[in-house]
This record gives sequence, structure tokens and C-alpha cells, in this order.
Amino acid sequence: MLPNLFKSIAKCLYFFCLIFSTLFLVSCTSLESEIIGKWQAVNGNGETIEFYKDGTITTTSSVEINIVGDYRFIDKNTIRIDSSGLMGLVGPQVFDVKISNDTLILTSGFTSIKYNRFDSQITKIFTPVNTDVFSNRGSASTPTIELTTSTTELPSHQDTFEIGSTITREKDGMVMVYVPAGPFRMGGDGKDYFDEKPIHTLSLDAFWIDKTEVTNAMFQKFVHTIGYKTDAEKAGVSLIVPYYKEFKYTPGANWQHPQGIGSDLTNLSEHPVVHISWNDAKTYCEWVGARLPSEAEWEKTARGIDGRTYPWGEMVPNGELLNFADKNLDVDWADKNSNDGYKFTSPVGSYPAGASPYGALDMLGNVLQWTSDWYQAYPGSDYNGGTDYTGSSIFGTKYRVRRGLSWFSQINYSSRRDFGVPEESSNAGGFRCIRSP
Repeated sequence: MLPNLFKSIAKCLYFFCLIFSTLFLVSCTSLESEIIGKWQAVNGNGETIEFYKDGTITTTSSVEINIVGDYRFIDKNTIRIDSSGLMGLVGPQVFDVKISNDTLILTSGFTSIKYNRFDSQITKIFTPVNTDVFSNRGSASTPTIELTTSTTELPSHQDTFEIGSTITREKDGMVMVYVPAGPFRMGGDGKDYFDEKPIHTLSLDAFWIDKTEVTNAMFQKFVHTIGYKTDAEKAGVSLIVPYYKEFKYTPGANWQHPQGIGSDLTNLSEHPVVHISWNDAKTYCEWVGARLPSEAEWEKTARGIDGRTYPWGEMVPNGELLNFADKNLDVDWADKNSNDGYKFTSPVGSYPAGASPYGALDMLGNVLQWTSDWYQAYPGSDYNGGTDYTGSSIFGTKYRVRRGLSWFSQINYSSRRDFGVPEESSNAGGFRCIRSP
């Protein structure tokens, strides 16, 4: 009888220990955050990057070991990582993230790094469900990350597009229009401006270009997302055409205060953002996964392949076609017989009759637009460009090309060139972006 009792007690103890050990292992396992992706850098240092479901990240390499931080998705194609050391960068960083098949690419400014899939634990792109707060390790407010396929990549076959095709950029809501590949005539005869000659033929690959200039609302989202400060904000000054005839350096003028201290963006959300330097424009375009257009790409968008004088054709400019120096502006060169409805900038796309052959709006007027190119002589030109106020050559790597004229400009045409210092900005200058198919 007694041995049977001992056997029963032993069995109870065994099952109790088994249940306890199982619960213990489960509880220990629950303390570990679930890994949802592991990638290895293609740069020779062996760095791996691991994303965890709780919003934390760990990287290891031969240089930096066990770099730990947090991450959150700003949108489905942009990730913010709060970790010093990743990619050699310090402090919180914002990365564009692209995942294609078995490759992950993180890009921040001029720095980019490629990772290959280290395991097969995830097969789809991270998509944020909640990006309102930056997650902290162990925080109850950690955003949930679900796994879905991407819908933002463009089709790879260019022949599926034609003039009139459009796409909408997810990051800022910008509509982009399609410009097919092929040759076009660039430049002018130099009769009015020597830097436009000679007329020459170029052949370009296809591209998508913003239908309008980037707006204040779009730029505001960019600034709030990554905490960006423009060159004008850092300098504390920018150029303004106050009301008469000349640009003046004005303290406190920047994109949020387009006419200087005391002005703001009330009723200007759909106007083009101004006081944007070339550096600012480039950074924004990279943030949305695009770039600044080359001068040739800009001119083809504006003129098409028939060498037209204006985006809309040959009709003499008027207030129904563009925003330029008209009766609303008190300058000597204003066309007092025209009324475009605005003294300064107008909401983007306000002049549909002035559309280019590809459907791009405001290719002339409203604001000057940065291009990616240095201000140089065209191939075959015998014009040396002259010198600037410092006595140095204007042509070279000192000035970037701007195109399109502005609300402050007299009537002109699509081949007209302008230039500016990359760090400077004004209340007559903005930009648009471009990308390849």
C-alpha cells in the first residue's frame, strides 16, 4: 500500500515539474521579441540588421557590435531609426527603405547601403499600421507592424505608358506626368540671350516629372516628418522682392514667412513653396524617392519635340496662361494689359490652358525652378558667359541652373536660362522633382 502511495506522489511531482518547466520556458520565450527580418550588408564588413516586432532594432558588424535602437515607419517606404552607429551615422536617422525580392536598401542623404536577405523569415515588405508615436523598447504604445506587399513600385515596362499617363507619388501626393524617350531640340538662336545658343538635338530616356511645383503643404509634411531646416532658416535671412523692383536680403524670411517677419502661410497651402535653396530642393526630392530634373529634362517637358516657344505653343503670353509680371505688380517691365489674378505666387496649376505637351503646369511663371545642372555653356557654344560681381567666370561649378521664370518676371520663353547660388533662396524660387520609370 505504502509503495503505491509513493509512486502516486512521484507521478504528481513529475507532472508538476513538467508543467512548471513548460510554463517557465514559455514565459522566458515571451520575454524575447519576435524577429521579423534579418539582413546582411553587401559591403564586406559583415554587418547584419535585425528588425523586431516590438519596434526595436539590433545591428552587429566587425566594427560596431550590438548596436541597439528603435525604429518606426513614417510611411510604408520610409523608416526612422534611432540608433547611433548604423551606417557610420550618429543619432536618429531617417532612411528611405526599398525592398525588392531578396534585397533591402536603406538610404539617408548621400549615404546608402544594400543588404541581402539573411534568412527566409519574412517575404514581404513592412507596412505600418500605426506611426503616430516613436516606439520605445517594451512600450505598450509600440506600433503594430503588419507584413504586406508593396504597391508603390512602378511597372518595369516603359511601353505601357504614353503621353497623358500619370501616377501619384505616395509620400506627398504629387501627381507626376510621363515624358516618353526620344530626341528634342534644345536651346535658342541666341538673338536675345547668348547662353541659349546653339540649338542642338538631344535624346533623353523616358521619365516622370511633377505636374506642378512642390507646394507649401507638401513641404510642411516633409519638414515635420524629418525635422528639416532649410538653408534660409539656418542663415536667418533670404532674398525678397518686397514690392518694388529689386531683391533684398531680409532677416527672418524663409519658407514659413515668405514675405519676411510678420507673414505666414495663411491661405497659401497650395501655393508653391518658396525660399528653397538648391540644397533644400535636392534633399526633398531624395526624400520622396526622386531627384531634381536636369536642364535638358526640364526643357523637353516645357517645349516638347516641336521646338515650341512656350509650353502652350506660340500664343502670346497672357493672364490666362501663366503667372508673371502683370498689372498686379508695380514694376517697370510689367504687362499692364494682362491680369493673371495674383500679385505674388498663385496656387499651383492655376493656368491649365498653359499646360505643356505632356500636361505639366506652371512650366513658365509662378516660381523659378531648380535643375540639377551647373550653369555651363552648351556644347558648341562660343559664348564664354562673362564674369559675375566677384570677377570670376559665371560658367563653371559656382551656379546651378534655374528655369521657368516667376511671378516677378517679364514675358519670356521656354528656352530662357537663369542661374543661382546653390545655398541661396528667394520668394520667387521653388522646384519640382523627377524620376525614372
